[in-house]
Amino acid sequence: MGHDRRTPLRFALGLAIGSAMIGAQLANIALVGDVAIVRNADFAFALLVPLGVSFLAWAAVEEIAFRSYPLFRLSHTFGFWSAQLGVALVFALYHVAGGVPLMQALLGTAVGSLAFGAAALASRGLAVPIGMHAAWNVGEWLVGSKGVPFPSPWSLDISSASASSVATAGAIGYFCVFGAVLLACWTMIRRRK
Repeated sequence: MGHDRRTPLRFALGLAIGSAMIGAQLANIALVGDVAIVRNADFAFALLVPLGVSFLAWAAVEEIAFRSYPLFRLSHTFGFWSAQLGVALVFALYHVAGGVPLMQALLGTAVGSLAFGAAALASRGLAVPIGMHAAWNVGEWLVGSKGVPFPSPWSLDISSASASSVATAGAIGYFCVFGAVLLACWTMIRRRK
């Protein structure tokens, strides 16, 4: 683990994977319901770069804090799954402390942690998961899925008639997208051994 000449390429790969993940999630919900992306007229586009950079920086901080030394050390000592589950639980509780409801943290944040952790272990570094995490967070923010405290340039307009099917498809899609990343990374790690 560490910086080498390929770090920018690995980060770009992470951005591409994360962008594909959020793209697949948005396409998934658009397929099952009446969903449109609408511009938020009150969004000041001068905030686009600073807010986008802050999501990138925060993804880097979280990946460094949770998936650098702790994950790699625990994985070396206890194995892939024990390390992953331990770090994912702590990551979820950290989000609960920040105001995320417990079930959302356990079913959403922890699942994301497993995928990002698997990417860190499979790539033997943090550039790929930082890129993935940043792209996912920026993608969610751009369409208003990060919540009220984060003004976004666009939002998802979901018809009331399809709200339930979109919510169900969104939950299933989230597990499928992050599960596919986890499975692909785990398979890479097993093949290497």
